[in-house]
Amino acid sequence: YLRSIVMDIVVNSWFSEYLEEGTNGDQLKLYKQFLRKFLQTKGYIITIRNGQLDNKLAKLEKKYQNHRNVEYLKRIKYVYSHIYYSRKFKKVETVSLSPVLSTIFETDTHLAKDRFLFEAARQTDDKTIITTDSRLQESMNGKEGIKILLLQEYIN
Repeated sequence: YLRSIVMDIVVNSWFSEYLEEGTNGDQLKLYKQFLRKFLQTKGYIITIRNGQLDNKLAKLEKKYQNHRNVEYLKRIKYVYSHIYYSRKFKKVETVSLSPVLSTIFETDTHLAKDRFLFEAARQTDDKTIITTDSRLQESMNGKEGIKILLLQEYIN
């Protein structure tokens, strides 16, 4: 059933943060569940080229190129080979946001860091963002037709 689903999604910083070496067991479990589900779909992870997530993933890869923890290296290499350097990851250019969204991001400092998510989501048919930030979901879900799901909701 999942293999027939085509759902392009946008993810925020949890996607790179949960790859860090100090990730706790619960976060790692969620990450694995996410990967398992996402890789069974025909969808893509969409990000802004040279944007916040793209840059974090590039830095993370360089940081751990010569890492000595074999299990950790396997995890990093798996994500990079199956997602980042595959056809499951698409980089798009930044786009203008509507005046409504622009005003929100200019006036709310907490949300300003998430502008790139909406720039990317506007370029997908599904307009779906997967996050671990419940405040982002509570304040922005449904704005301009963009659906915001918590990571746990996406997995279930």
